[in-house]
Amino acid sequence: MKSIKLNFKAGSTITLGVVALMIFLLSSCATKVPFQYSAEAPAARGIAKVKKDGNNNYMISVELTNLAEASRLVLPKTAYVVWMASGSNSAKNLGKISSESSMMSKTLKANFETVSAEKPTKIFITSEEDGNTSYPSSSVVLTTNNF
Repeated sequence: MKSIKLNFKAGSTITLGVVALMIFLLSSCATKVPFQYSAEAPAARGIAKVKKDGNNNYMISVELTNLAEASRLVLPKTAYVVWMASGSNSAKNLGKISSESSMMSKTLKANFETVSAEKPTKIFITSEEDGNTSYPSSSVVLTTNNF
């Protein structure tokens, strides 16, 4: 039986390549943060994902299940709004999740995607009378921990 010997330089190159590949794969993965449970919508569950893209922007996606229509909440509203807190500590309206039956399936699933130039530190969802509001209400339906 013949043994194969790798010289030190080739072994180091292979090791360095594997380490570089692992760093690349880990840095390109999206950060997933689950939403915390809420008394506003106790059955609602969800995950927020944030991933930096090739243009140094942040791709933000939200996947929700068991989210009742906003009009069926204890304090009925017309829309759910996704907000982002960033390093500047100001809340930014990312957009509206429609609670109409055409947007949410019978299994009460909803998805939301957007891009931001700023890195979010927290993502939260409120129920609002107007989806274009500039400031979040105190009716927080779901929120994440800090990223």
